This record gives sequence, C-alpha cells and structure tokens, in this order.
Amino acid sequence: MTREVKEAIITAFSELGEDLRGKDGLVGFVKRIGRNDLKTAAMLLRAVLPLTVTTQQKHEIHYKSVEEARAELERAGIVLGRVLELEHVKERVIDVQATEVTQVDNEAGASSKADAPSKAEKGG
Repeated sequence: MTREVKEAIITAFSELGEDLRGKDGLVGFVKRIGRNDLKTAAMLLRAVLPLTVTTQQKHEIHYKSVEEARAELERAGIVLGRVLELEHVKERVIDVQATEVTQVDNEAGASSKADAPSKAEKGG
C-alpha cells in the first residue's frame, strides 16, 4: 500500500469522525468502530500492537575466583599444573617399545609368538 493511499484512508476516516460528520476526527471514528463492531476494533488493535514483546530479566552473574575454579577442576580430577605442563611439551609424550609380538594367521585362526626384532634386525 502506497503512502498516498494510507494518507487518503486516514484523512477520510478523520473527516467521518464519531458521528460521521467529523466529531473527534480519526479517534472518534475508531471509537465508533469499537462501539459498533468489536471484532473489527480488535483487529485494528492487533495491527498496531508490536509483534514482539521484549523483557529484561535480571540475572546475577557469579564469577568464580581462581581458587574456586581450581578446586572445581581438582574435584573433576584435573590438576591445572599438569595441564599447563602438557601445553608446552614439544617431544613425544609416550615412548613404547614392543618386547613380544603375536602373529595371527587369519586363514587358520592360529597364532604364534615371536620375539620382537632386535635393533640390528630393525636396521637401528
């Protein structure tokens, strides 16, 4: 709907007023609608009310102290000092060396044990 059409509607209803002769202008016309056609008046009211209502709730935010946070981590089994140490590790954390190897023959389902290759066998 163009601005011109909206203005024409408002002007026409303002001129009609409550008594259809202009009494109280647009407000008077809306009062007349409210008296004579409650359903239409309710639709007009719905059209001018905001679509969303915003509210503000007050939430008190409690920031934990360093001691409280550390105690909570420790209760969960996390020791902060160890975590910080791991952050700066640049080398391998776990060094595993096999001492015994079990070979499984998939077709027969049999297994046999063999000693782990020596350093000479590995080429080291």
